[in-house]
Amino acid sequence: MIKFHTIINENPSWFTIERSLFKPYFLRKFCVDIQVWALEKMESDSLQNLENQQLRRMQKLVRHAYASVTYWNDLLNKAGIRPKDIKCIKDFQKIPHTTKVKFKTVPVKERVSSSIKSSRHYPLITSGSTGTPTPIVLDAWTAERRLATRDRGIRWVFGPRKKEDLYIRISPRNTLDTLYAGAGYMTFNAPDFDRIDMVKEKIYDICGKNNCIILSNPSIMFYLAQLAQRDKQTFSLEGIIMGGENILPSTKEYIKKIFQCPTASRYTCSEAGTLASECRYGNYHTNQDQYYVEVIDVDENIPIYEKAGKVIVTDFNNYVMPFIRYEIGDMGILYPNHRCKCGLLFPIIEFVGRDTATVKLPNGEDHLVWKILNPLTAAKKRPWILQFQMIRKSVYDFEILIVTTNEETRDDIDSIKKAMQRELGMDAKISIIKVPKINVSDGVKLRSYISLIVEK
Repeated sequence: MIKFHTIINENPSWFTIERSLFKPYFLRKFCVDIQVWALEKMESDSLQNLENQQLRRMQKLVRHAYASVTYWNDLLNKAGIRPKDIKCIKDFQKIPHTTKVKFKTVPVKERVSSSIKSSRHYPLITSGSTGTPTPIVLDAWTAERRLATRDRGIRWVFGPRKKEDLYIRISPRNTLDTLYAGAGYMTFNAPDFDRIDMVKEKIYDICGKNNCIILSNPSIMFYLAQLAQRDKQTFSLEGIIMGGENILPSTKEYIKKIFQCPTASRYTCSEAGTLASECRYGNYHTNQDQYYVEVIDVDENIPIYEKAGKVIVTDFNNYVMPFIRYEIGDMGILYPNHRCKCGLLFPIIEFVGRDTATVKLPNGEDHLVWKILNPLTAAKKRPWILQFQMIRKSVYDFEILIVTTNEETRDDIDSIKKAMQRELGMDAKISIIKVPKINVSDGVKLRSYISLIVEK
C-alpha cells in the first residue's frame, strides 16, 4: 500500500500556492511545511521502497518528456527507446546523457513542455561557472519542493526548525526572493562586496539571540567573516549553511572559527537545486527521493562507484523543462552503500571538481583544470590557503591569486610555485600574488580558473 507521504512526494505540484487563486504568504509556508513533513517521512522508508519510487518517477517523467518536449522526443527516438521500454533502472540508464554544452545550443522552445502553460514557467539563467550562462526554466509549481529539500539539509545538521529560529538568505542574485519571503526567510541581496558590508550591519542588528541560521555561498560568508574579524564584532549565530560553490576545508574552518557556530554545506546546481546536503558527520547525502544522481566513467560512459567520474542528474520535479540524465559539469565520487553514523540510507557523494573546463598547457597538452589545480586544493598539505584563483593572461603567463591565514612561510609559497610548475610545465611563467580578497560581482560564482585567451 502506498502511504500518504509517498503520494505527496511523487506529486510535488499538488501542494503549491500556485494552485490557489489567492496567494497569501501563510499559504506558501503551509505548502512548504506539508512537503517538509513528507520528505522527513521518506527518510525512514526502506531502500527497496526508495528504489521503487525512483523507478515510478523515472517512468512518469520520461512519458511526459517524450509526449510533450521536442528535444527528449527526438533523443529517445534516435536512441530507439520508448517510455514503455523502461521497466527497471538499468533500462533508464540506456537513455543517452546530455551535456550542458549541447543542451544550451537547443532552442528553449524545444526544451520546454508544450503541454504546460507558460504561467507555470519560472525563467532563470545559470551563473555561467562552466562558461556562458544558460537560460533555463524551472517549474513554478514545484518551488515549495525546492524549499522543502533545502530545509531538509538544515534539519540534518541543526535539527527541526524551532519557532524562534530565523532563517536568513544572503544571495548574490535576487532569484526566488518572493518564494523565500513567503516561506519565512529574511532575504538580502549582495551582488558585490560593498553590498556585503551593508548587509553585515543589518545582520549584526538582527542576530542577537543566537537563533539565526544563515544560508549563503562560501564567498559571501568568507568576506563576512573577514569583515567581522576586521571590526572585532561578534555574531550570535545558530549555524551557517553554504552552497553554490566549492569550498576548501580551511575556508570552512575559518568561517566556523570567526562565527563560533556549526557550519555545513549543500551541493547544488541551478538546473536542479539541492542535489545533496551535508549531515552532522560531514558526509554529503544525495536527495535520492528527488533526484537520480549517477557518476559515470569519463571514457566509457558507464556507471561507476567509489572513483571519480562525471556527475549525471535526473530531476524528478521539473516538468516544464525536464532534465534527464543531464551532465551538470562536475566530477564526483558516489558511495551508494556507505552507512553513515547519522542513520540516513541515502547515497553519499563527494565533489571533486569541474569536468567541462580544460586547459591547454604551453607544451600543447590538454588537461582537466581540476587536476591542474590539485596543489592548491590539497587541504592537508596547505591548510593556510583560504581562497585561490588562477588567471591565464597569455599562452605562457599564469597568475595565481591566494587569500591566506597569514600563517604561511616563504618556503610555503615557493612550494606552491614548484608544484604548479610541475603541473603546468617548465615553459609556464607563474606568479603567486597574495591578496586580501578575490572579487566576485554581478552574481557570478567564484571561479577557480579564468582564461583571458582562447584555448583551442
